[in-house]
Amino acid sequence: SKKPAKLSSIPSDKRITVGVVGATGYTGRQLVRILSRHPRVRLSLVTSAREAGRKMSDVLPQFGGICDLKLSLPEACAKTRLDALFLALGPGESGAFLEKYPFLHHTRIIDLSADFRLNRKFVYGLTEVFRKKIRASRYVANPGCYASSVLLPLYPLLKLRVLAPVWPVVIVSASGVSGAGAAPKPDTHFSEVDEDYSANKPLR
Repeated sequence: SKKPAKLSSIPSDKRITVGVVGATGYTGRQLVRILSRHPRVRLSLVTSAREAGRKMSDVLPQFGGICDLKLSLPEACAKTRLDALFLALGPGESGAFLEKYPFLHHTRIIDLSADFRLNRKFVYGLTEVFRKKIRASRYVANPGCYASSVLLPLYPLLKLRVLAPVWPVVIVSASGVSGAGAAPKPDTHFSEVDEDYSANKPLR
């Protein structure tokens, strides 16, 4: 079998030029780690409103040798040619970002927040179900953790009619507190969540 191409064997002009807005958040930093090691991606822009001007590896030492790019302000997207841009921003911030920078309409946008998951312009990014639509779309909304934990097991059962839609389905999903973002909050401190289990936004 043919061995996978090494990063050094793929010319830079054959790679996809990618940027990450909100690179120092929990989601952003994991995305940067993945993209930095992808053989067909050239990560050329990482932004952080708080840490602009510093290297990613200075802000997060674990990225030394992985991503030493200097963090830019989000508006740097206007000066950087990108094939794709990931938005790793908090709730409500992705929508505001795209309204502020309409020039990005010519760039493939992959939003990791919840802002566009019910937006007809964006394809719902559950690859196991909508892979073909995702490939053809310029706008992709990444599904959330709870939604994915529900849809992935239910979809094949419903498709094969093992379950009937008329039956009540009760789902109990659990996650850690990293999904709440990197900004500290009283209810996400270690002393509050250690050895505990609580409902996430009940009755909403």
